[in-house]
Amino acid sequence: MCYKNEYQKRAHGEVERIFRELLPEVGLHVREEQIRLCHEMLDALMKNEITLCDAGVGIGKTYAYLTACILMRKYSVLHSGYSGCDRRPVVVSTSSIALQKAIIEEYVPFLSDVLLKADLLQGELKAVVRKGKEHFVCDYRLAQRLEAVRDKNKNQAQMEALKSLRHNFDLDSVHNLSGFDRRLVCVPKFCPRECPGKAGCRYQKYLDVSKKEEVFIQICNHNYLLADAMHRMNEYRPLLADYRALVVDEAHKLPEAASQMDGRSIGREDVQEISYFLNREHKSSEGKRLQDWFNTLSMEIRKDQAGMGDDIAGKEISIFRQSADLLWSR
Repeated sequence: MCYKNEYQKRAHGEVERIFRELLPEVGLHVREEQIRLCHEMLDALMKNEITLCDAGVGIGKTYAYLTACILMRKYSVLHSGYSGCDRRPVVVSTSSIALQKAIIEEYVPFLSDVLLKADLLQGELKAVVRKGKEHFVCDYRLAQRLEAVRDKNKNQAQMEALKSLRHNFDLDSVHNLSGFDRRLVCVPKFCPRECPGKAGCRYQKYLDVSKKEEVFIQICNHNYLLADAMHRMNEYRPLLADYRALVVDEAHKLPEAASQMDGRSIGREDVQEISYFLNREHKSSEGKRLQDWFNTLSMEIRKDQAGMGDDIAGKEISIFRQSADLLWSR
């Protein structure tokens, strides 16, 4: 492999040491595919390039990209002379809560400990999980809710869950919390400027900690990443701090997340309802055409799912376009 400068060469040399010496010493196996993956990602990160990596299950891709990100920052900072630009965080976007939890509780602490003991890091590796405000407790609203149910005959398990929020800030970490209570005590979409609990607000403290320079890895799900992108596109305040690099784990699930966030679905009952209103507006022929188009599309999809149909993408587009034209013409 050809390196442009001494820092790239040293960074790639540390990849070899980490995966062939340090990690095997603490019980991990040497995986050649994992090492190649880390080299490829490190190379792309240090060159500010985009790379797409297809990694099989069980090769240890999480350790590969975390190591690549750590070495990218370490040697970029050394090369640039500690410029602020190179000390920006890395964002890791995942598709599951389980992987987020594993990264923050297992992967990062383990890798940090190994690298610190080998003197490859100067300080502890810090990470934070970034989630929407509806996942966190508003202390002011919690106090109001506790006061409201104080003398009520509330389910004991739910009551204990509610009380535990005095010490547990993350709503996702509390069991037996009812959906109704969760909605009443979470951080509201818009916080009032003169909130009585502003001074000791745990949510604001969480945001302040998340923005600190020493918090290197920002972990979020695909929906949060896309929401941040929408904020930036519409010139709103970004949800995430300005980041140096982005790792999208299980990127094949990103389109599905985008569809869930900004897409619309329509079913048979919806079509029937639209046809009903068209009939009321004396547009029965349009209503029948809409139902016919929907039935045709449904049949094609079922055929395709059974492995009997051809590529129906063009038919889908044609049918939906005609349906949309019909609806918008009203």
